[in-house]
Amino acid sequence: MKRPLATWLLFAIALAWFGFAPSAQAQTCTITTTAVAFGVYDPQATGALDGTGSVRLDCSNYGTVNVALDDGGATSYPARRMTTPSGPDLLGYQLYTDNARSIVWGDGATAATDTVNCFIGISSDGCVSTLFSLRATRTIYGRIPALQNVGIGNYSDTVRLTITF
Repeated sequence: MKRPLATWLLFAIALAWFGFAPSAQAQTCTITTTAVAFGVYDPQATGALDGTGSVRLDCSNYGTVNVALDDGGATSYPARRMTTPSGPDLLGYQLYTDNARSIVWGDGATAATDTVNCFIGISSDGCVSTLFSLRATRTIYGRIPALQNVGIGNYSDTVRLTITF
């Protein structure tokens, strides 16, 4: 039985494909953050104080990276707070995924929180990535609610960031 040339050609291409299939590579990322900068808080101001920061992901491969934030030094996401070493006051604040400051950036598993997916190499979901770049940058939106009776001082909190591939 004689096989047509096209059959042999397809068979050869299939062998070549399986023989030269790319190997899987583990994703690695370097994370660089810019702290959310609120400026000076006035306890008597009637409006909230907003600020922004960012997270930058430099990764080894294209693909999706999920970014989650913990609740900082608080016991829950609704109670995020900053402290000052010079006094007992706590300054409440929140971190958000959107400019409207309506979606709390958290772990996605806790009620009323969400995470962010960055597609390395593609600008989407608020992540900015230049063409053919293995870098994605995402803004973090912060807000301190108005009329909190706190003393003078430098307030801060440490929030841990977790990425999942």
